[in-house]
Amino acid sequence: LDEDDERLIQQLLPNLAVALNNALSHERLQRVAAIDALTGLVNRRFGLERLGEEFSRAVRSKEPLGVILFDIDHFKSVNDTYGHQAGDKVLRTVAEAARSVLRDGDTLLRYGGEEFLAVLPGAGVDDLDQLGERIRREVEACATVDQHHEIHVTVSLGAVAFPSTDVADIDDLVRHADAAMYVAKSAGRNRLTFAST
Repeated sequence: LDEDDERLIQQLLPNLAVALNNALSHERLQRVAAIDALTGLVNRRFGLERLGEEFSRAVRSKEPLGVILFDIDHFKSVNDTYGHQAGDKVLRTVAEAARSVLRDGDTLLRYGGEEFLAVLPGAGVDDLDQLGERIRREVEACATVDQHHEIHVTVSLGAVAFPSTDVADIDDLVRHADAAMYVAKSAGRNRLTFAST
């Protein structure tokens, strides 16, 4: 480099450093904004955006898309018996257990309270059956330890596969999964139920 090029680089470096720092800070903020602070999962807002992208892709490509909505059975009694801090630990344990059995490319989000939603690109009915049962068994097998208490919980899961189930949009997809989850609860909990097609 000649002297003029070096001088130009020296003049541009401070601005480049500020721009780079701003870009990195923005990326960090975006990542923090997308994460549920308690569970470390994607939060509802960003998770539903992801579901929307996957649904659009599935409609275009005519590839399957599966969704599993599940919540912790009798979670209120966990909070009432052991306290809210123990309840928070249970939420983290369930999140880790469910995430551990999902595939690369799947997204698990905290949907709200003690509800979780798994977005499963390429998953048809058979895949949903296997993944849902793996989630159910993994949660049932793990325990949360809090102040010398071992807390065991189960989950009730509702699954829906597109295009096997005719849905208009992601709200309809989640509504079907929610209805199936409530069928699982009313049938005795700790089970996976599929949306009616």
